[in-house]
Amino acid sequence: MTAPLFARVLGVIALVAGTAGFIPFLTPAAPPDAPFLNLAQSYGMLFTVFPSNAVTSLITLLFGFWGVLAGYRWASSVTYCRVLMWTCLLAFLFGAIPLLNTFFGIAPLYESDMWLHAGLMIVAGFAGYGRASKHAAPADNFILGA
Repeated sequence: MTAPLFARVLGVIALVAGTAGFIPFLTPAAPPDAPFLNLAQSYGMLFTVFPSNAVTSLITLLFGFWGVLAGYRWASSVTYCRVLMWTCLLAFLFGAIPLLNTFFGIAPLYESDMWLHAGLMIVAGFAGYGRASKHAAPADNFILGA
């Protein structure tokens, strides 16, 4: 796989997840023992697993649009994957620190959401810094029989 393909695939997945965060059927209310959020609009558990609210859904939608658009140019897709990796690293670290796992009461980053960000960080890191980010050698330079 290449960085543009990763960017497009991650972008489409982010668009679906961001949209799903605003659908009440797919985002039931957060349990009573969930951490308090100052911005509790659409606060719930996306697919009953990932804590989500309007802020996280909007950010996910923005990364989704950016990923789909960045997937059409090599340099843009590599930049997208690198920024996504660092953003997911920060989200993972914030989620791991109990005092910061709601990003100052704005966005839930705890529990399974933290592990989702860890997985995305690994995939985006491979796409932004690994072999997927390198251009392949042109195939027309291949000489048969040599």
